[in-house]
Amino acid sequence: MLEALQIAFIAMPFVMAAVLALLLCMFVVAACGSPTVGLMALGLLCWFDTLVPGAGPLDFGVKIYVPDIVCSLIGLVAVLRALFVRGRPPILLAWYVFVLSVGVSFVFGIGSFGTAAGTALRPYFYALASASYLMSFALDEAQVRRLVTGVSWIALGLVGIVIFRWVVVAVPIAALLPPSGSFDETGSSNFRTVGAEDAALIAQVFIVGLFYAPVSALLHSMRPLVPLLLIAIIGLQHRSVWVALLAGLGARFTLPAAGRRGSTQVIMLVLVMSVLAVPAVLSGRLGTVTQDISRSASRAVAMTDTAQARFDSWKFALGKWRDGGPRAIAIGLPLGTSMDRYTVTSTQALQRISFQAHNYYVQTLFNFGLLGLGANLLVYGWVLRQLYRHAARSADSPFASAMLVVLVLQLGFFVTYGVHYMQGVFLGMAAAYAMTLRVRQGAVLQAAPSSRAPAQGLVGGVLGGGAP
Repeated sequence: MLEALQIAFIAMPFVMAAVLALLLCMFVVAACGSPTVGLMALGLLCWFDTLVPGAGPLDFGVKIYVPDIVCSLIGLVAVLRALFVRGRPPILLAWYVFVLSVGVSFVFGIGSFGTAAGTALRPYFYALASASYLMSFALDEAQVRRLVTGVSWIALGLVGIVIFRWVVVAVPIAALLPPSGSFDETGSSNFRTVGAEDAALIAQVFIVGLFYAPVSALLHSMRPLVPLLLIAIIGLQHRSVWVALLAGLGARFTLPAAGRRGSTQVIMLVLVMSVLAVPAVLSGRLGTVTQDISRSASRAVAMTDTAQARFDSWKFALGKWRDGGPRAIAIGLPLGTSMDRYTVTSTQALQRISFQAHNYYVQTLFNFGLLGLGANLLVYGWVLRQLYRHAARSADSPFASAMLVVLVLQLGFFVTYGVHYMQGVFLGMAAAYAMTLRVRQGAVLQAAPSSRAPAQGLVGGVLGGGAP
């Protein structure tokens, strides 16, 4: 009996390793066949990241975090699909150039700065993996609807976390508060209970639910959830998300089909804002929240909060990039390059500042140069152009319009924040759908020999890669 137990204890780690390997293989096979599987994994990761930020890394000499594992698997699936799956839509040549520029910067960074390059690579790698994964699928309207419905569930899960934490802060329940006493590391507001990346995702789902509910089965069947999303956006007090949301709303009303049905949504938006304002005025407790929001906005306008620090970091990063010489201007400074700088505080003390540029465009230019940023912007430009053209041709189909508005909101958010894997999901989804539309249009043109497709031109050739 003792010998049997001894053998069982010895064999258990090997059995568990074999089971884990089998489960990983099953996940890879399932994710190769359905984008919903990959999205589900990224959604669970998003919830986990929010609940347990920076959770316990595995130390193998190099620290491995949970997002490293999940996004590596997603990236592996993207590579496997690119190598072995036939009939998938082509991926833009500009996207390959951008991925190459990230790889080159990482190689130089590893040689110069060691593991610091890996730390700097992480957010870009996560987004590249999630975006490339979805770009490898041909996404029609039905598949886009399933994916947007999945993202809606992810956003509602985040709203649930937000409301739960608000209750913990308001009561307060000390046992459930973090050691610092606040969920906001910056100390700006006790009601800022999740990060700006999560708030941006909620804002993107909100704008889909407000104007394009049929694109999400969940929001289409449960419209009362839409005001809940807006409550979370306002209460979280991420001013950058507010501005990005305004950019998305502006894009909505510049679309060709916006004029016909726009008035209904405007009335709905005004009603929602009124519903939010009434309890804020009548309730003393919510009145303090309103004051908190007002102070937050006033600090931003007066440049006494984080806004001035961000402008200073942009100026520093651009100056260091410019002074790096022709190679840095072309392909950027290697990943891992220090952005440490020093400033004098109000007490005349010297303070070290080490956070990144807090601007996706500046940081991308800093690390990947004109080549990397230019290629990335070409991808966005091509996708937005395709979506806009389809929205103009198909006024009754909300899918292209929804993807375009979500991307514009993302681009607005990137002015003050960096990249995130869930934003990679939106880019990958929009690019795959735009390419599917392009391929579909090419098939229609080939079926009608008398029709002449417009000349593609130099820029179209670079953007379209192998597209017909």
